[in-house]
Amino acid sequence: MVYKIVNSYTDETVLYVKGLEISTDGITWTILTSEQSKIMDILETSPIYVQRDAPEIPDTRVSFKEYSQADVYSAQEAAEKAGFDCINVGDEFTFSCKCQSPLNILKYEDLAIFMYCPVCKSGIVNLFLLYILIEQYGTEIKDVDFDDVIIWSLVTEDNYEAILTKILNSPAVTIETNI
Repeated sequence: MVYKIVNSYTDETVLYVKGLEISTDGITWTILTSEQSKIMDILETSPIYVQRDAPEIPDTRVSFKEYSQADVYSAQEAAEKAGFDCINVGDEFTFSCKCQSPLNILKYEDLAIFMYCPVCKSGIVNLFLLYILIEQYGTEIKDVDFDDVIIWSLVTEDNYEAILTKILNSPAVTIETNI
């Protein structure tokens, strides 16, 4: 989905946003830098600016599901399919394994990439972060319409070791045990 950030007082469009790209005119697009991302956070949370759909800008990106060629779910749906209990408190989720073993959580900064039960060897992986941080996908990801919720996939005994090895070999990832 393409959306625009609009000044709520003047109705003037400040910025168009299309996935990882931004534009001031809706024609010329650039990939969002980390500095611009900080500015976007301010704009998106400021009461002066509002987000609106931008149907005037065509969105020709492929869906994240099509791009990844994987079954993807929300974190809650994926956790339930993996056999985890999921408690939702506001915007936060708490996960635990039904076998009562503590979950290991692999993170990049404060974002979870991988949650797994070392006993059951089942879990979920954030495919979007896996692609960006671990697989080092480049500019082609800008052509993907990723839904920031529907990006989780199941980790099974068949793919557990391969995914875990990729993530653990990344210097950006930290390990946390959820007790």
